[in-house]
Amino acid sequence: MEHVLHSFYLSRVGMVEQRFPRRKLTVEQVLDARLSYAVGDRDWTKLARKYGVGRDIVRSAALGLTYKHLPMPPRKRECP
Repeated sequence: MEHVLHSFYLSRVGMVEQRFPRRKLTVEQVLDARLSYAVGDRDWTKLARKYGVGRDIVRSAALGLTYKHLPMPPRKRECP
């Protein structure tokens, strides 16, 4: 499921990466961080080490505070 969502987001992003050449994270890294957040992984330090950036950069990207031009994953629905 995660792989399908990742492919879907990458297909929607297109050439956005070329418009923001000074970004510290790639489109793939931001989407990976957002999907990790969506499934409950909140270990920002682990992701920051993985991508070679600061913890706050990963956290801001995953929460959608930065990289606002990229889509957020769908929210989980609560079952009644």
